[in-house]
Amino acid sequence: MSPVVSLIIAALVSAVIALICYIVSLRSGKTAPTALMTSGGAYLGTATLCLLVLEYLR
Repeated sequence: MSPVVSLIIAALVSAVIALICYIVSLRSGKTAPTALMTSGGAYLGTATLCLLVLEYLR
């Protein structure tokens, strides 16, 4: 698997997780800026872990 494919997979998986995190944060009563910061942190964390796993499997 090339590095570009790994980046694309990590970006797509992270975007889905961040969107779910944003929706859950809004439904739990958080304000929009707080939910956005939470989903941004989830995006960065998921992308990092996903890239580590994909590079390990490569």
